[in-house]
Amino acid sequence: MANYVNTYNGQTRSSDVLLGYPYVELDEGTGEPAGSIEFAERTAEAILLDVGTDAELAAIALRQEEARETPRKVLSNTLRKIIRDAEAES
Repeated sequence: MANYVNTYNGQTRSSDVLLGYPYVELDEGTGEPAGSIEFAERTAEAILLDVGTDAELAAIALRQEEARETPRKVLSNTLRKIIRDAEAES
């Protein structure tokens, strides 16, 4: 039975069948997501909830957002601020 994380709310779930989006399978050894997290097709609010203050997730989300045909400016700026704030703390 594989473990999955819901990319919308971060909750984990075990399942015998492959779960699709928004679930990402967790690596059995590390407990980290085994696949890529696709942020770009989600609402800005859902993205920011998942990213929180994590600069690494913010950078992933920003790259995916900027790859969109029409990037959302407010979301992109907010993600940049999360990255800047994290860099200032370290």
